[in-house]
Amino acid sequence: MSNSLSLTQLVVDLNTHQPVKVGGISGTHPLFLVDGRAGLTAADENLAQSLRQFNTPIHLVINKIDGLKKELVSAEFHCFGFEIHAISAAHQQGINVLMETVLSTLPKSPLVGDLQSEAEEMKK
Repeated sequence: MSNSLSLTQLVVDLNTHQPVKVGGISGTHPLFLVDGRAGLTAADENLAQSLRQFNTPIHLVINKIDGLKKELVSAEFHCFGFEIHAISAAHQQGINVLMETVLSTLPKSPLVGDLQSEAEEMKK
């Protein structure tokens, strides 16, 4: 991968685990999604190394933690040094906390305000 690749262009092909360039993607608060059941993989380590070059906060999202001890699954990924969020998308566990945390890091805008209000409503 060339150093000229911007964070907004970094997308990984889930079949080949290779970075690909994609235009038209914007954002400065990336979410790095990993599979908690699969554990730490070489592809995860390679992508984490690529993400570090951008020197921006990364939210590491560990999915598929249902039925597993969150602390044990999370411990394996602490070596990346990213902020960790353990979730189960299938069982809606940890989604609200992830959403609130990510939204709190975004600059204030009407859309972010609407999303934050929606997150608050979901907690009720």
